[in-house]
Amino acid sequence: LNLVWADSVKTAQDMLVPGPLVVDATGRPCAIDLPVAIIDGVARDRCPYVGDEAVIDRTLDASTPNWSTQRSMLLWFAHAQHDDGAIPASPLYQANLVLFDYNAYWIQALYSYVLYSGDVGLARDVWPDLVKLLDVWYVAHTRGGLLVNDLGASDYGYIRRRGNVVGYYNAQYVYALHEAAKLAQWVGQ
Repeated sequence: LNLVWADSVKTAQDMLVPGPLVVDATGRPCAIDLPVAIIDGVARDRCPYVGDEAVIDRTLDASTPNWSTQRSMLLWFAHAQHDDGAIPASPLYQANLVLFDYNAYWIQALYSYVLYSGDVGLARDVWPDLVKLLDVWYVAHTRGGLLVNDLGASDYGYIRRRGNVVGYYNAQYVYALHEAAKLAQWVGQ
């Protein structure tokens, strides 16, 4: 178990790379102008993704936090928010890539960051972005009280799932709503 934990920490630390980044490992445009970025695996495309940040941050939080990088990444995603409220999955292709489930991963990463760092100021700074994500993007993808994926196979696995209402998305949505409600309490909203 200790070996698994040590390898997990090393893997998370290996995902912290010097910036700014311009392209990913395959040469695709992946521009993010930060001094340090959290990327998608050394054996993968090496572009930041908010879903990976949600996972990597948890390991960093419990081992070797890098609050300034985690904060700057969360702010980058908030500032790249689309007009429809979506949080881009990645800086890939000028931040135009939206993966259906990655919106909730941004909320999860934000919640964990604020919980473990105590930086409620960041939650206040991105509060309008969180509200826009929940009140515009999520509302536009909800039918009859359930989250409906109308983006097709645009999720973390690029899997064409059966039907538009998928339990994974709705369970993740409930989880994200719970965390957003906690963030709201912490910022007095």
